Amino acid sequence: YAEIKVNSHENKWIYRFKHPSTGRCTKPGECGFIIKLHYHEDTFNYKEELVTDSKYYIDTGVHYHDLISARDMCEYWVATFTLPDGTKLDTIESWWGSEKNM
Repeated sequence: YAEIKVNSHENKWIYRFKHPSTGRCTKPGECGFIIKLHYHEDTFNYKEELVTDSKYYIDTGVHYHDLISARDMCEYWVATFTLPDGTKLDTIESWWGSEKNM
């Protein structure tokens, strides 16, 4: 993914992703989606949003197909640590993006 800082409280995370249902796409740019991240410094919280408004995709190099929804997405991170003996350890953090999966 690529990250674009919009302002001090908002970032765009741009993902290039071609969903199998897209078929042969003729739209300019690459298939993908954007996750908008809103920071709330006063509470140290943030909110993530799947962007579906085509105006938000201008000048990003990607376009969105209405084939996925935030309810069907899962976010996870993988962190790799090297232990003192040289052993590598991968850890995964995850949660589902919808109430139905919580």
